[in-house]
Amino acid sequence: MSCDLTIIMYHYVRQLEHTRYPAIKGRRTSEFRFQIDYIKKNYNPVTVLDVVNSVRNGDLLPEKAALLTFDDGYIDHYVNVFPILFEAGIQGAFFPPVAPVRRAELLDVNRIHFILAAEQSHERLCCSLDEEVLAYRKEFSLQAPEEYRLEWAKPDRFDIDETVYVKRML
Repeated sequence: MSCDLTIIMYHYVRQLEHTRYPAIKGRRTSEFRFQIDYIKKNYNPVTVLDVVNSVRNGDLLPEKAALLTFDDGYIDHYVNVFPILFEAGIQGAFFPPVAPVRRAELLDVNRIHFILAAEQSHERLCCSLDEEVLAYRKEFSLQAPEEYRLEWAKPDRFDIDETVYVKRML
């Protein structure tokens, strides 16, 4: 028995090549199915209740415990994810944003995802942002674009520097 927990977070799970935004960072349904098979063979999937009981009551989680989470309430989760999890006998934790769903509004983070997926050259997006900063610099007391780039254009484990810059600026 162990207290270690691996949390595996998902967003988009869809047939990317058949969507309006095939370049969006997501997981193809076939890749997700493969990952579920891998998780079943190499981890012990747990439920949110298992995790809550571990935190509240000190219940031990099994070795190599894994919790699957799904953010933002995409239709992908209902149409693509749920049947695969059901077939595999695994539960996931789903976190839809209530207010935007009720109002049928797009989350800002999703707007950024779609912008990044629609433009192959993230450097071109950076240059457009820099131009906007220059255009409104005096009116809004903005820093020079170079200063923003120095501060925010730093790669992380998921994205190159240009992509991070666009995300942070937007």
